[in-house]
Amino acid sequence: MPRSKSHAFVGFDDGSHSIRYYNAETCRVLTSRNFRFLDNLPDVALAPEPLLVTPEPAMPCEGEFMAAPLSHSHNPLQPGSQHNNKRTLEELGDVTEPERRKLQIKAPVNYCFLNDPFPDEEEDKIALVTEPNIYQVYCETPLGEDPKSLQEAKGSSDWPEWEKAINIKLKQLDHMGTWELINCPNDAVPLVNKWVFVRKYNKEGELLKHKARLMVKGCAQWTGFDYTDTFSPVVCLETIRAILSIVPSKNLIIQQMDVKGAYLNGILKENVYMRQPDGFSDGKKQVCWLKKTLYSLKQSGCEWNKELDKRLKEKGFQNLLSDSCAYI
Repeated sequence: MPRSKSHAFVGFDDGSHSIRYYNAETCRVLTSRNFRFLDNLPDVALAPEPLLVTPEPAMPCEGEFMAAPLSHSHNPLQPGSQHNNKRTLEELGDVTEPERRKLQIKAPVNYCFLNDPFPDEEEDKIALVTEPNIYQVYCETPLGEDPKSLQEAKGSSDWPEWEKAINIKLKQLDHMGTWELINCPNDAVPLVNKWVFVRKYNKEGELLKHKARLMVKGCAQWTGFDYTDTFSPVVCLETIRAILSIVPSKNLIIQQMDVKGAYLNGILKENVYMRQPDGFSDGKKQVCWLKKTLYSLKQSGCEWNKELDKRLKEKGFQNLLSDSCAYI
């Protein structure tokens, strides 16, 4: 029984080290990381490039950093019996496009470029060291990836959109009275915060907006000092199914809503201090005395549930004994 089958190459899968191929038997386009391009085939105009696809082995999750030693026997650019410490694009003319793409993502680099990990010249990006046991020290950031820090957001081409999203979030925090600027108490250790950026798309894949969120590094909190209870109930799946089954029989209408900045409604009972947002400090040596909960605080979910429960009961709702997250 063959271990692989020949399929038509469609293209590369963005965001992962895999290819997309067309399966004529199932009439579907699939992805795979275990493939080999066939050589010595006749040239056919506009025909997709054939390849062999074999069953998938266990691979790390997408986005994980992989560092593997470079071996002489497995280096596709190893020049016969001669060693060469650096090869440029002009010298890689005989390398196939899949191998070239793989090298641009995962190839080891010459240590003379470590001071400039993302050089401007194209040949520096795929510079190679042919000595064994050399490990990968960087990989290029895929195009379209969300910034991981404020510095990356400022260096991106769509920084005006990220800055607009940050200003919207800061106005929301100020409107909700999230914190008060005070001089840092002597016995307080203010928490560090971080901006998290994400692009929002619709179901057609069209970009809707740029969103920024201020997160507190709650991993630095101390149990019993700046938080106690962290439990927050979650609605049971059986409850949702029961409600959905009642809707058609009773001819009911289902509506859905989203609470923007839900955790900003929770009221903190403990004294929690945070540094001023990164990049948007007023220049004074003051800290934010948090009045409302922020995302990533240990007690944020618990305090938001308490506030929501109180507001719903004020409107006359009562939660079920079987599921505290369902109200009637």
